[in-house]
Amino acid sequence: MFGYRVLGFGSGGGGAATYEVDYLVIAAGGGGSSPQAGGGGAGGFRTSFPGGTKLEMIGGTSYNVTIGTGGTNADGGDSSLAVETTLPSSGGGKGGGFGTAGNPGGSGGGSSGNSSSDQGGAGNKGGYSPVEGYKGWGKTGPGGAHAPSTRGWGGGGMSGAASTYNGSNGLANSISGSAVTYAGGGGGGGHPPEGEPPGSGGTGGGGPASGNGTDGLGGGGGGQHNTGGGAIGAGGSGRVIIRMPGVAHTDVTVAPGTNTVSNDGGDAVADMTVTGTVQID
Repeated sequence: MFGYRVLGFGSGGGGAATYEVDYLVIAAGGGGSSPQAGGGGAGGFRTSFPGGTKLEMIGGTSYNVTIGTGGTNADGGDSSLAVETTLPSSGGGKGGGFGTAGNPGGSGGGSSGNSSSDQGGAGNKGGYSPVEGYKGWGKTGPGGAHAPSTRGWGGGGMSGAASTYNGSNGLANSISGSAVTYAGGGGGGGHPPEGEPPGSGGTGGGGPASGNGTDGLGGGGGGQHNTGGGAIGAGGSGRVIIRMPGVAHTDVTVAPGTNTVSNDGGDAVADMTVTGTVQID
């Protein structure tokens, strides 16, 4: 049957079956900050699907999955999948508050405005190849310096570095069986009385200014507006999806029950939205 092989022990063969599986590991988004604040960076995005190097799961073995929690005025939490070795993804960086830089993360947080030294946080905090995310925007960010501002700047996302007060877009992936966009950056806080509108969130769950990132997509939270107006957006929680070619979904157990298993074209798909375990029985 496609998707697994048997580990042999001695000349007689036998032993536990192993299964080659694909993965998507999304960390949680960073939160926005206060005031004139940058948007939070998206959680790190790491995947083998399509065309990457698969992991091997051993039948009858329980594997731990950690789902990062979105940052609230803080960096997002890391997510990880402990198969063969622990495969982590870095939480998004918090957006910068008044006069400060955005934090580094899976994708970096945007900086605040109105400072001569503010910068967007760096992405790909884990130093992975391919990269897990990109830089947030800041006054001395990509593209050169631009004038101080009373608005905040956008958080980075998986499509590339942020380049305005809007959050950077995320990236679509079809490991679940349908295309879903993950890991969008949060929008920077605005100052409408001075003609500086609030930023929008990037596609893939990025929150607009003062809005939350989307749970399960790893979106960054939006920054607070000038002079404390509006809320501080929280980052969205992470997600781990494991696709098991040729495995019946009825042969896969996940815990707790908030996590789910489905069938897509004869492949089992474990969708992990809270910390727990997964096992091929």
